[in-house]
Amino acid sequence: MANKYRYSEIFRSIQGEGYYTGRPTVWYRAWGCNFECLGFGSKNPKNVDREKLPMSTIDATQYDRVEDLPVFNLGCDSSYSWSKKFSHLAKHETAEEIVTRLENLLPDQKFGDYWHMAFTGGEPMLSQTAIVDIMWTFVDHLNVPKNITFETNGSRMPREPFIDMFGYTDETGKHFTPKLNGVNLFWSCSPKLSASGEDWDRAIKPQVLQEYNRISTHGQLKYVVDGTYDVWKEVEEATRQYRAVGVNWPIYIMPVGATVEEQEEVQKEICLQTLDRGYNFSPRVHCWIFGNEIGT
Repeated sequence: MANKYRYSEIFRSIQGEGYYTGRPTVWYRAWGCNFECLGFGSKNPKNVDREKLPMSTIDATQYDRVEDLPVFNLGCDSSYSWSKKFSHLAKHETAEEIVTRLENLLPDQKFGDYWHMAFTGGEPMLSQTAIVDIMWTFVDHLNVPKNITFETNGSRMPREPFIDMFGYTDETGKHFTPKLNGVNLFWSCSPKLSASGEDWDRAIKPQVLQEYNRISTHGQLKYVVDGTYDVWKEVEEATRQYRAVGVNWPIYIMPVGATVEEQEEVQKEICLQTLDRGYNFSPRVHCWIFGNEIGT
């Protein structure tokens, strides 16, 4: 019998952040995360009143579908993809069923050169077994995505079956994926700074990104910033540590905030600070278009 995998949602949208902003993308949101990120949007991220977070105040039993949940404006805005109280909303399907759902979101059910496939979460690198099975199913369908992005927090090591599937980068920087016929693998890594409420030693893992970089040198560092001096210093220190192990991906800065209104409060100042520091600024474009609704 084929294995069934738990996931949160599958949907079609644009990529809303970073280098590939605007690119048409089909998304697989894995279930589960090793972080909670309760501090986002809180005045004191290290001392959060958990009972006042939307994740805690919402009566999950009143919902039958993830898509009907409201946008969470404090804490992790995708906590429905890992919190146990929302586990009844998760889906359990085989790789064949999952791939068929993804393909049905595409024009003519086929990946073109421009379409992206994105694995997100939660934390997708907790679901490497499912991802490898999904990719083998794409191979069987003769429909392997040309472009794949992993939206990751950068704290989970790749395991051997994953490495074997997604290939390696040689000394010239060329990415080889013999099992996937030349797929372009892109790491979109969002390390969790103190604004998230997570501890530095658990969140900043240069050796993990070093391993990612050995698989594919294509990627970005995408930091969520609240504009405070301390967080900017964390951006500098985390980047220094990543650069020290050879991870030279470009840096994108995003303003903290799950909703358009929250981002508008801080984005101008953070954008100006980003310019002063010589980084790239990234709005969350899907928030402006769709209001950060689930499934967008």
